[in-house]
Amino acid sequence: MVKELQQYSNETCDFDAIFYTEQEMWDNIATRNLDNSSWGTPDTVSPDTYSSYDELYRKVKGHIDVLYDRIGKDQAHIVVYQQWHGDGSAINSDGKPAWEIYLLY
Repeated sequence: MVKELQQYSNETCDFDAIFYTEQEMWDNIATRNLDNSSWGTPDTVSPDTYSSYDELYRKVKGHIDVLYDRIGKDQAHIVVYQQWHGDGSAINSDGKPAWEIYLLY
């Protein structure tokens, strides 16, 4: 799902205003992490959080759209970043193993 959401983000941003080449875009994605990017509260996804893949995809896609509307499609490129917390330390996971999905910008 992260791969599909990243593709959606890549297609949504104003590529020509942000990057010179496609390789520059992929280099940007490869170097982004929580330490060198801005980000808000992640979506926390436990195995029992959503009833379907489509439900989760629509939710995160909606967050991508809202963030692009707020910061501008020609001002930033959102990178979809995920972390697994098998020890239950994910934000809002109630101590259960979960993924955190971040939108980096």
